[in-house]
Amino acid sequence: MGSNSGNSASVAECLDKAIASIEDTISSERRVKREARKSPVRKAQDRLKKHAKFFFKHAGYSYGPGQTPRQGRMEGAMKLAQTEHEAEERGWSVEWTFDDNPYDMGDAETEPSKVLAAILKDASGNVIGSLGGIGDPDDNYRRVVEAELALEALS
Repeated sequence: MGSNSGNSASVAECLDKAIASIEDTISSERRVKREARKSPVRKAQDRLKKHAKFFFKHAGYSYGPGQTPRQGRMEGAMKLAQTEHEAEERGWSVEWTFDDNPYDMGDAETEPSKVLAAILKDASGNVIGSLGGIGDPDDNYRRVVEAELALEALS
């Protein structure tokens, strides 16, 4: 029997990796089967919940009388998720362009590297909403802005 210089895996390590790989495959196959058994309504509900979790994490919120901040936040997140779905169903899209207007610093300490405008368009390309002066938005903030523009257009 030769010595193990540390460059090759032992038989036990190889078996552990193989077992873990098999377990991952089985788990993945079970997940796919569970998803396939779900009704279209259940799939839509799951998708909506997933999207609401995103907005719960990334969007602001308000709450009314008799509501806790968490209830208000959940309600707002669900409303944005539903609105995002409705905008997709209607074929709406948002075009992001550079904003030529001067940037209002507000309470920002540094000037953004880019200032953008979001333009909401219906399926025919007609402008139905817009927001400018958005400094250095990341992908999460862009998604929130898009849903909020759609919510305003639907109101």
